[in-house]
Amino acid sequence: MIERQPTVIIDEFFETPNQIREWALSLEYYKGDRGNWPGYRTDLLHEIDSQFHALICRKVIKHTKFNYFSQFDASFSLCSEDWESGWVHNDPLRFNVVGVIYLNPVVPPGQYGTIIYDPPSNYFNDGVPDEIFSSDVNEEDVKKRQTKERLEHNSHFTPSQIVENRYNRCIIFDARQWHSAGNFFGSSDKKEDQRLTIVFFGDAKL
Repeated sequence: MIERQPTVIIDEFFETPNQIREWALSLEYYKGDRGNWPGYRTDLLHEIDSQFHALICRKVIKHTKFNYFSQFDASFSLCSEDWESGWVHNDPLRFNVVGVIYLNPVVPPGQYGTIIYDPPSNYFNDGVPDEIFSSDVNEEDVKKRQTKERLEHNSHFTPSQIVENRYNRCIIFDARQWHSAGNFFGSSDKKEDQRLTIVFFGDAKL
């Protein structure tokens, strides 16, 4: 039987979130070699600061039913309002625990957190429409085509849990859960205003 990770929400996750946010905003963000996520990300945290990476691993595993991670990928993520909102998807099968840590002290009114969905009974494919989803979403022509595809795809899913974007909150959940980011926010030319998070993906073991 495959162990599943229940959804867990932890407030006040870091002891010094202001320092972490300041550091995060000083880092370089780029598209990288994958195009199937909106916005920009840093290098993986274990490549930037191994001690900080280890700290997150320890804090996350403490809130799971598992004992350790055989793999744990995490990075800072910035996403402006240009990308509107997220695709409903689930994550690669090599991971079983995923999560988000929110790092915006002030968030506009509205749904800007993470949404978890019930799986649809009458609609299914491998996550999302493959060709459009795996394209570089930072290209303007692809972005326009994606909006129509994303809204149609997302309409097949019913939210089961909406997690509010609160400063220094961490949400941990099973990678097989259908989920999406809520709305993105902030100007694309100002890092400080954009939706700033740490996203992580782990292969957790008993």
